[in-house]
Amino acid sequence: PRKANARTASGASSLAIELVRTQVIMWDSGNSVGDMSGHTKKVNAVAFRQSRPFRIATAGEDKMVRFYEGPPFKASKERPMLTSKEGDLTTHTNFANTVRYSPDDSKVLSASNDMTVALFDGKDGAPLKAAKVHAGTIYAAEWSPDGKCIATASGDKSVKILDDGLATMKEVNLCAGAKPDAGDMQVGCVWATAGVVSYSLGSDLSIIDPESGAVTATQVGHNQSVSALLWAKGRLISGSFATWGEGSGSKLWGVVRTWDLSTGLASSFAGEGHTNRVLSLGLFDDGTILSCGLDNCLIASTLSPQPQHGAAKVQLDACPVSMGVGGKLAAVVTTASTLLLVTRDKLGTAPSSIPLSFEPACVAVAPDGGAVAVGGADNKVRLLTAAGGEEKVLDKHIAAISCLAYAPGSKRLASGCANKEIVIWDVAAGTPLSWGLQGFHPTRITCLTFSAAGVLASGGVDGSIIVWGDLPAGPFKPPPKHKLHGSTTHAGGVSALAFVGDGAVLASAGLDACIKTWTVA
Repeated sequence: PRKANARTASGASSLAIELVRTQVIMWDSGNSVGDMSGHTKKVNAVAFRQSRPFRIATAGEDKMVRFYEGPPFKASKERPMLTSKEGDLTTHTNFANTVRYSPDDSKVLSASNDMTVALFDGKDGAPLKAAKVHAGTIYAAEWSPDGKCIATASGDKSVKILDDGLATMKEVNLCAGAKPDAGDMQVGCVWATAGVVSYSLGSDLSIIDPESGAVTATQVGHNQSVSALLWAKGRLISGSFATWGEGSGSKLWGVVRTWDLSTGLASSFAGEGHTNRVLSLGLFDDGTILSCGLDNCLIASTLSPQPQHGAAKVQLDACPVSMGVGGKLAAVVTTASTLLLVTRDKLGTAPSSIPLSFEPACVAVAPDGGAVAVGGADNKVRLLTAAGGEEKVLDKHIAAISCLAYAPGSKRLASGCANKEIVIWDVAAGTPLSWGLQGFHPTRITCLTFSAAGVLASGGVDGSIIVWGDLPAGPFKPPPKHKLHGSTTHAGGVSALAFVGDGAVLASAGLDACIKTWTVA
């Protein structure tokens, strides 16, 4: 069975785990202190009564709210709820999504897909009152710290502040754009020091003043894997995607955020962005940001005066695999085994297309824009001119090339492969400078980046991040300057790295939708 949620009891070392078959276990020993059968479908929420006599309330997809006495905990009875009109006893008519005890344990609430909130006595579970308070599914409900109010978050794109008798005190409609869509659905809420914080399906956090009902701030971020990072003009830029729905009704679009690392807050880019996942980010020498998406488009964006998409758009004739940007040049390799080249002054026009005789896996452009490196699935790296003519073939790896990065000055190139090895190349000579950097990453290397001072960092599928020190010439295996293990970095692996400022800080992103910064100086 799949774990859905967990709640701990105050003053007791017990833990309730939400499953189709709910159990209570001692946190410190793992011993069972209750086998709470009764639900016939998945349990969505569980709540502890924090004072004696202890009680546990559960809410499930079988439309039931159940109460348990203990310890050891056993079923008391399923408690029906009261309808808002006749006062007849009935159950929820759809999934019960949440259940919460009030701070003083005198009451417990439940909220459901049937748009109702119900109140029960906190000790014996007797039904007190129920009311239909929204025009859509209620995904979350929380008591205020003083127990006098309830905040609810709903699929009708609103948050409501109710009194403890379920009368509406404030209603806040949260629609991000002129045209409300599914991304505005409110799926979570919590009372915090700053007010009520509500979370939308589109990943916006809205901070609401419960007294006035005003939205005092909106914070954005990512809720899907982050695939690209870029340091530009004193800000960190990240690329990802967002999605909702299933089947033919699903929607997916690209997401680019700009982060102020001094506050940890992000801003959205205005304008029309990508309609699919953002694959790569790059920076032209004039400060223009270029993003590459799986919608087969390149989009030029600016940071000043405000983050804005749409300075120019380039349509690609095939699905991109990787993008590199340097100087005035951008290069994209595609699933059609082509290399597409476009210069900054010709954005908006069709890129030049150069057929490749191998399957490309990654691409990088020299910082001065004078050369292009393409890594192949055939274990080789090709060095090409800015016009796409092949100059050298670098052959040292024994597995498919997975990532490339030029060092500042364009004289060195780092390549990583699926065999966990990194090679540093002399670009002019086409020969390896340092090799044998193998075994430090236990799995495929996913990303490489150089700091402004030429320090190399690498990330892997296992989540490990390595910051390398001086790399002497030859087949040496110098110990890393820093190594961060996957248990402390990103669940699912590292997808992107970028040095911040002068290189004293390294930013990393992963499949866990998180961005982290590390002091590496």
